[in-house]
Amino acid sequence: MKIKIFFLVALILSSSIYFFPKTFPENTSFKYFRVDKIVSVTGKILKIRTEKSYHKRIFIILDLQEKKERKLYKIEVSPQWFYNLDLIEGNIIKVKGSLIKSKKGIILMAQSITFEGEIFNFRDRNGFPLWRGDRRDKGMMMMKGERKRKGKH
Repeated sequence: MKIKIFFLVALILSSSIYFFPKTFPENTSFKYFRVDKIVSVTGKILKIRTEKSYHKRIFIILDLQEKKERKLYKIEVSPQWFYNLDLIEGNIIKVKGSLIKSKKGIILMAQSITFEGEIFNFRDRNGFPLWRGDRRDKGMMMMKGERKRKGKH
């Protein structure tokens, strides 16, 4: 009897894998930062905008055109309340982040943005957002817009 139950459970689990989607739609909570997919892209900001994402939070989105191959990237930066960069359309920036391909294009979830020699961090080295936790936490607000100068300190 135990063997029959085991095989039945194994059959159900193995067949369920077949029915699960291999990719997830763009605007779902299944988008996540992958440290094994980190790339750096340098390009020109074409547009700065906001978009609802992740439980209807408003995120800052940069439309970026890469310098070399002129590919278009959608850069997902951070929630609007956390963002504090003074960027304008036409600025040249370097974005380091996790690359996600979707039906609507290439999404780069920003880990850091380098602009005019300054590095602005949005995620830690493991990909966890610096805005995580309670936004009223004073420690969180201290990290907001964490900056590093390139070179020696």
